[in-house]
Amino acid sequence: MKMLQKLLISGIPSTGKTFIGNYLRDNKSFLHFNMEDENKFQELTKNPEKFINELSAKKQDAVITGGFQTSELAFNLVKKIIKAGFVFVWFGGNHQAARREFIKRNTVQIDLFNKKMNELEKNYSKIMELNPILINTFDNAGLFKTPEQINLEIDELIKKINKEK
Repeated sequence: MKMLQKLLISGIPSTGKTFIGNYLRDNKSFLHFNMEDENKFQELTKNPEKFINELSAKKQDAVITGGFQTSELAFNLVKKIIKAGFVFVWFGGNHQAARREFIKRNTVQIDLFNKKMNELEKNYSKIMELNPILINTFDNAGLFKTPEQINLEIDELIKKINKEK
């Protein structure tokens, strides 16, 4: 019997977190909870234990995606999600490619990207203490890897971690 996958995908801006969540939903039958969706975020923060317990109890693969917040509240939420059995995946890697993708989107001013990157940089060691699986979603040319490549990379790293346990 296949073990259920529960993933928490976060990382630097414009690395494809929501895109991969949607891919897993549409192609692998995952439940996808996008924390960029204000309603989902409110549901989580209103009663984190209830939200996490209900999601953990579902007999279906699930993925939570969203940008990383560096407040103490956010760190505590991530710790609770990990404690509930979710694998923490960090999308990082090529910062220049992420910046280019952010500019290409043209939805928010570049100053916000820079501010967010500085905030994440200041908190990087604290984030890494949560032991995420590190994924570079860009190839050597600075282009997005395919969702299949990223999914395979995540699966392989989870298998490796499970063997080491």
